[in-house]
Amino acid sequence: MFKKIAITTNLIACLASFSLANAADICMEVKTENTAADISPIGQLEIADCKDIWTTLKASHKFPGIFWQTPPKLLNLCYVSSPEGIRAKLGSKDVLVTSKSAWTSDLIPNPAGGDFLANVISEWTIRNSINNAVIGKIHSMETLDVVNSKELSVIISGSGKLSGAKGSIRIHSTPLEIDPLTQTVTLLEINHLSGNLCIQK
Repeated sequence: MFKKIAITTNLIACLASFSLANAADICMEVKTENTAADISPIGQLEIADCKDIWTTLKASHKFPGIFWQTPPKLLNLCYVSSPEGIRAKLGSKDVLVTSKSAWTSDLIPNPAGGDFLANVISEWTIRNSINNAVIGKIHSMETLDVVNSKELSVIISGSGKLSGAKGSIRIHSTPLEIDPLTQTVTLLEINHLSGNLCIQK
């Protein structure tokens, strides 16, 4: 319980820092064309082998608190977006987003015991939907409510044209497939996302 409070407090502190001294930043809305009430899917996430995902996330050097410990603070649960990506808008631009995500041991959900939160780290590659050119990458830490399938993603860094990115995104999803033995969600449908991404001028 104390760990959960501490991590939640840290996320709130991160979000608070994004709202301060950003007058010189360029901020863009991140959203989908549908609304929270219209949950037509915009993309999918599927369970994946963690080895390659851990390698990618470690190589980013954006998650030292996770990887610079022995053993790393990770659970053997990872997800990738489907190959066609997640359809979204970044400002006025239509984009496709692909992602690699890994669950950490900072928060281990146990719904039977009243613990509904999971902690996830992610790398998102954002491409122009017309020519498939990479706009940039962002790295984020998420708090996920495993019961309601609602996620708060806090952007901690960016690269390419998204260098210095900050902000937060809320993601709503629906489980499509669940392993009957482990009760692990193996396929998720992304229904809606909304938030803001800011970069330095």
